[in-house]
Amino acid sequence: MNNLIKITRQDGSVFSIPQSYIATGEKPTHYTVSVTGCSHTHLFLIDDDGLKANMPINIVDENNLPVVADRLTLSNTLYAHWFRDALKRKQNEPSLLKSEHLGWILKNPELVLNNPEYFLLQWRGMLFGGGLFLREYDYCLGGLLEAWLQTDDLTFRWQEETVYLLKVMGSPLSGINTFFAWNPFRKTIIHGRGMPQWFERYKAIKSIALRYPYTLKNNHQLTQQLIDEVVNCR
Repeated sequence: MNNLIKITRQDGSVFSIPQSYIATGEKPTHYTVSVTGCSHTHLFLIDDDGLKANMPINIVDENNLPVVADRLTLSNTLYAHWFRDALKRKQNEPSLLKSEHLGWILKNPELVLNNPEYFLLQWRGMLFGGGLFLREYDYCLGGLLEAWLQTDDLTFRWQEETVYLLKVMGSPLSGINTFFAWNPFRKTIIHGRGMPQWFERYKAIKSIALRYPYTLKNNHQLTQQLIDEVVNCR
């Protein structure tokens, strides 16, 4: 039976997610992937994050790799080599932070807030706070929506319009900062410099990251799944 992690949300409600869904942060010593089919020369593989690769059958034979119940265990070296193209594509993480996706989610937040897996989704490098001499924090989509909808922690006025913060980087010494934010009036993501009270908003991001310090093992696959749902519902 899966052990459950209980997570208390900002409003005091609690949701649970299986501990096995959460990445440990430790580099695995091996990878177990599924065999979905084969040709005369190759096995067709898919890992637990939905990444796909084709591996020559002779490599499997030469390394004495048994296929058990359609599962194949690979060393780090073999996984990195044969999944390298898929891993490169993963670096271009499918982004919900396109204007049309983000606008729809903000109008329909229950899709994320009521689904623990979507709630904990992260987009490294965009849902982010950090800077010079500061610890860097990635934070999750559900925490972002809570802050946008239930508080003013990540909301501010910019060029006479109300915008919602996504990412901020700055220096606590000089006060210089740069940010990305969602402008609901213009329905676009904006990039600017010199946000007022930026350090307070950095601390709000830190608070979200510490409240939900979890990264999903299949973050990439679930990101694409959520995008598909958004596209189908729009």
